[in-house]
Amino acid sequence: MRRFQPSKMKSGRCLSLFVLLVCLGSLAQSAAAQSRASSPQQILALGVYYYNNDDLSGRAEQSFRQLLTPRYAGTEEAESAQYFLASYYQRKFYIQRAKWRRDDWDSLKQAAVEYRRYTDKYYSSGTAKWLSDSFFNLAVVYMQLNDNGKAFDELSKIKSAAARDSTIYVYQIIFSPQSKDVIDASLPATRLADMTSSLLSNSKSYFDARIALLTQWCQGQKAKAY
Repeated sequence: MRRFQPSKMKSGRCLSLFVLLVCLGSLAQSAAAQSRASSPQQILALGVYYYNNDDLSGRAEQSFRQLLTPRYAGTEEAESAQYFLASYYQRKFYIQRAKWRRDDWDSLKQAAVEYRRYTDKYYSSGTAKWLSDSFFNLAVVYMQLNDNGKAFDELSKIKSAAARDSTIYVYQIIFSPQSKDVIDASLPATRLADMTSSLLSNSKSYFDARIALLTQWCQGQKAKAY
């Protein structure tokens, strides 16, 4: 099964990115594609392509970081690149764990750094379309790092952030090779934060158990919406 976290379609804002992603699919199979991508839209689409295909070679990271240079400052693509760079590091941790049973804690900690860069920069600027997502994923990172205090703190910020970003797109809570863990839905940000906080309050639950329960809850919310 192909595992991916597509750009969340809020009012059609990411439709052009999705189209570009499909068009660049064949190009991205060669190293030449990296040099051919020149517009910010192409660079982002290429990075997301590698990301979606579980890249651990650094090609996804390279594309996202390219958009974080002064040349692309202030673009929507640079904003999305900051979010996807953070998500890349978080995803990398779980891909390595699934494939090689290796816990790369440095990648997870780097994910926290990059999510914080997004929230600090775009809390009151930019489109903020990944703002609630960043707070939520940062909370999940802290849960994995067994720092529940910081996880609670990030979840509490979502209530205010929801004024600018009212939904959180979730393909999976964390990367998993299991199809049963797929959610693939945009969920109300505050409700997701409240549910996560309630699970976090149960000191008897371990991380994996909380993620399993949260996955079931998210799947139930998706079923109700449809």
